[in-house]
Amino acid sequence: MEVNETEEAERIKLTIQSYVEGAAEFNFEKAENSWHPQGLKIYYDSDSDSLKTITMLQSRPSSKPSVALKQAAKIEGLDIFGLAACVKLKWLVEREEKKRICVDYISLIKIKKDWKIVSKISDVKYK
Repeated sequence: MEVNETEEAERIKLTIQSYVEGAAEFNFEKAENSWHPQGLKIYYDSDSDSLKTITMLQSRPSSKPSVALKQAAKIEGLDIFGLAACVKLKWLVEREEKKRICVDYISLIKIKKDWKIVSKISDVKYK
């Protein structure tokens, strides 16, 4: 079975768009629907000098932020090979006149007919 990369790229973009919209709107169910339930967020904990992992559900905030928060994201890179893909997603986040840029490197796997996020690493720079 031949894979049409253009069609698959559009399907991946829809998955990422759903994640972005869910995160920006604090619609956690919408954001989580883009993830495989066992997908992991991976980060470096400098205090313990170790890698940490949490699932999307474990990272869900208990409530919306108490101050205004504006978020926007743009896909800056997309690479597909068979049933695997990687997306570079750049966020601009504004909160209380402070701006930051966050870049997510998101790994996806095609499961049945759906692309699901299975991991994410990211870093933040303050402007």
